[in-house]
Amino acid sequence: PLVAYRDVKPLIDWLAKSQGEESPTLFDPYYCNGRAATLLRQLGYNVIHEKRDFYADIENEQLPDYDILITNPPYSDTHKNRCLDYCLHSGKPFLLLMPAYNANKQFCCTDRLLYLIPTTHYLYDHPENTGKPESPFSSLWFCGGGAVRSDTANLERYWKSLTNVPELVTSVQELADRNIISLRNRPNPKAHRRRRQQSTRDTSSAPPRSDKLPHKVTKRSKYRDESGKRTRTRF
Repeated sequence: PLVAYRDVKPLIDWLAKSQGEESPTLFDPYYCNGRAATLLRQLGYNVIHEKRDFYADIENEQLPDYDILITNPPYSDTHKNRCLDYCLHSGKPFLLLMPAYNANKQFCCTDRLLYLIPTTHYLYDHPENTGKPESPFSSLWFCGGGAVRSDTANLERYWKSLTNVPELVTSVQELADRNIISLRNRPNPKAHRRRRQQSTRDTSSAPPRSDKLPHKVTKRSKYRDESGKRTRTRF
């Protein structure tokens, strides 16, 4: 909704000023029906928003030249994970609108994010009326990259000088203190990093898998012989 973009407009303008840009170029890599660009242009921004394969462009190093990435990534499959992973490694400022509960998910287990709590409960417009009439979850802007993290102190001072803006939160603990999320079962960032490193080492040191593995019989079946080969059908 338009109110979501209005909520982050002060942050976009602050980021643009920190980069010496009067008119920043915004990039939304996920194309639905093109409405995202229409709304952002209403606020006076240059927008790159085309029907392309975001992940193929990353792989082929064909991403456009942009100043700030802003998007509401698809919630299905692993899109949120892959989008955040790209953003954290790009070094550029990013603003991702996602369900608040993701702040407690493993893929968001990082201290490199700031959060904006919306001024109102966002109601989403779905193409072809495929969504629910009212969003069943609260949303958050997940922000990072660029001056968002490298100049957080100045950002906080700037934000406190504004009125009628989303609340700026600098940690997951603050989100929990405001009852936005629960910290129950949230993975520890350092422990999560160690698990990922260990998983990588385990994978790299594991022996190569054969394409043809023998059938493993864990329980003797009257339908199979001793080698595990089926001798007759069950029905």
